[in-house]
Amino acid sequence: MEILQRSGKNLTYLVAQPDDFHPESKYPVVMFLHGFGANMYDLINLAQEIDPGKYIYVFPNAPVPVAINPTVSGFSWTRYPGTLDENELRDRQGLIVELIEDITSQYQVNPGKVILGGFSQGALLTYIDGLTNPDKFAGLICLSGIEIDQNIISSLPHEHRSQQLFIAHGINDPVVSINSARRTRDILEKANYSINYNEYPIGHSISQEVINDLIPWIETALNSPDL
Repeated sequence: MEILQRSGKNLTYLVAQPDDFHPESKYPVVMFLHGFGANMYDLINLAQEIDPGKYIYVFPNAPVPVAINPTVSGFSWTRYPGTLDENELRDRQGLIVELIEDITSQYQVNPGKVILGGFSQGALLTYIDGLTNPDKFAGLICLSGIEIDQNIISSLPHEHRSQQLFIAHGINDPVVSINSARRTRDILEKANYSINYNEYPIGHSISQEVINDLIPWIETALNSPDL
């Protein structure tokens, strides 16, 4: 794969182009949002592990620099280190949609053939941004995500609830409790979303088992008859 660093209007990001990339060919897009204190390189290995030949992958840098300790820094989707402001995360929605529109203007992408995913804080932003833009994202991947706000769901028309969702969470997660994932699952199932929900014997991480389950799910989500 060829990995390129680019700067959009408001976000810096990495693009991983598939093996044997042809500019005139059409490709689905898979975007991953990193968690608090990480950066756009944090999830880049997922591109190689999921499938290096089928998709264009996008990994944006969150916009807010944060200091993890005196020698380590990273980035956050919110302004205040160590906190999670859902109102501010909603304000970030335009950034992700803007970036997807930039990507789809650069590459040949079929309408709707875009998957949005995220880890931890990035997973919450995926819920907020993805569910409120069903015309942009065919499916959502939420890994070790913080519990969704039920008000987000209740505000969405029923006819907009056709997206596929993949949820993965570690039973032993010390950062975000497994109960957050279970409550989110219950909220989404009650709202009639199609959910592939999975629990794993891991902590706050992404295991090979998660990736193995994710690979066929992405293929199915991008080939849904609703697209």
